Amino acid sequence: MVFYSISDVTDKLLAPSESLEPVLQENFWTSSIQMECTDPLNNVLEDLCPSAMAIFDLATTQCNLWKTCKQLLETAERKLQNSLEIKGRRLDSVHQNPYGLKGFPAVLQQISKIINIPQGQPKSKISDEKISCNFHCSIVDLLQTCYPDLTADCITNQLVLSQRLDEILHNLAHVDSFSDSKGNMLASLVEQAILKPAELEAHPVCSQIKHLLKILDQYAVTMPEGYGQTAYVQIFFDYINKLAAIIFRSLTPEIDQSAEIQVGNPFILLQQSPSHLLSQLLFEKQIAPDR
Repeated sequence: MVFYSISDVTDKLLAPSESLEPVLQENFWTSSIQMECTDPLNNVLEDLCPSAMAIFDLATTQCNLWKTCKQLLETAERKLQNSLEIKGRRLDSVHQNPYGLKGFPAVLQQISKIINIPQGQPKSKISDEKISCNFHCSIVDLLQTCYPDLTADCITNQLVLSQRLDEILHNLAHVDSFSDSKGNMLASLVEQAILKPAELEAHPVCSQIKHLLKILDQYAVTMPEGYGQTAYVQIFFDYINKLAAIIFRSLTPEIDQSAEIQVGNPFILLQQSPSHLLSQLLFEKQIAPDR
């Protein structure tokens, strides 16, 4: 059995064009597919460089180290640059296909730009550690993360969102209100429902949830259409708040039933199963079913 290292394969790919396998020679694609010169896809074929594509394939499928991927992409770019110069074309003048199809040069530059993000960039947004984990990684890891859009801005937005969500979860994990008297959950619900507006705004769970919704709204604006759908979070919060209000009205029939009810931490209702909660209202609190 013969084993080849990535460097062995790269050296073979960088050999003079005439000594390469036919599929790796410069004119392979243009000579294999007959296409009119006016066909928009003809430019896509003209931009193909088989040996650079093979090196790019190595970088995106076989490399597990960021530095190796970076070196292979640099090699592929040089090979592509030489190929385009021979054809009288320039790498920085390659245009996107009218059909929206990205050619090989555009994809190569797109991936290369992402993994070459310098340390400390984007500034003041995310830590160097997160940059190293998410930008300075293998291309395999980058592609398998399945970002909504494979751009540095999109990845940065995802990392910023993740970092902010971690902060909110960290804050909520240290809130005593999350463990509001499990044995007397209904009494705790009533206490929270009669909080003054200022006290309600200052409630740690309530304030963190509002902060979360604000962050998700900002995030949705930056995402490509179809990926920024965060309305389901608002719908869930509205549902749990409405459930808390209904239970509070059932427990306190003397209050104005049309008054708006808000609870600092409606999630305490989730500490019990629906059947347990219903039985507690019917049998322990003796609340009529029609209430």
